[in-house]
Amino acid sequence: MEVKSKITIESFKKEYESIKSQYDHAQETLAKTGKTLNDLYVDCIKRLQPIIKYLDNMNPNKMRSYDIVDDVKQCYLMSGDLLIRTINLNTAKPVLNDIEKNTVYVVITHMRRVIDIEPFNEQACSLLRTLFMFLTLGNGNTKENVILLEQALSIAPYDYQLQYNLGFCYHRDNNLDKAIIHFKLAKGIIDNMTSLLECQKKFLSGDK
Repeated sequence: MEVKSKITIESFKKEYESIKSQYDHAQETLAKTGKTLNDLYVDCIKRLQPIIKYLDNMNPNKMRSYDIVDDVKQCYLMSGDLLIRTINLNTAKPVLNDIEKNTVYVVITHMRRVIDIEPFNEQACSLLRTLFMFLTLGNGNTKENVILLEQALSIAPYDYQLQYNLGFCYHRDNNLDKAIIHFKLAKGIIDNMTSLLECQKKFLSGDK
């Protein structure tokens, strides 16, 4: 039986550069020609699996000591992006089978790992918000939806849609006090956004 060699920092760096080059090539081809190089994407997923397993056991301080923080973040972001493409996130039919749901939770774990390293990473926060929101669609378990939306709000507290949806869930759960709080927060965020837009319009038009 062939024994696979243990991953080291040096072998990680080398493999990461190779995977990143392959991923970037597939992305560039998609952007320029509209052609999806599925074979390359699938190969990237397979090659990332042992890398991710290796990184899961590494703490951020060690990453910094080896100066691989950015590489690590990109590994998790690439893996999340590739895995989520294997699922049809269709809001018209928001029903996932067990395998698809497990994939979503794997991606959520990857994005949380990115946020552990860089708390305000825009790409990770955006994807987490989207996934938490999607998991509530078509889900009749109100209490579970509240938990999911609370997690989404911890990432995007000024998102009026999240605030409104959480208020709606609390209303369905007959928790009217909390429902009112989140409905008011949603309205307040919308009012502030509207006021800001009006100020920007006046500034651009030269009105005082």
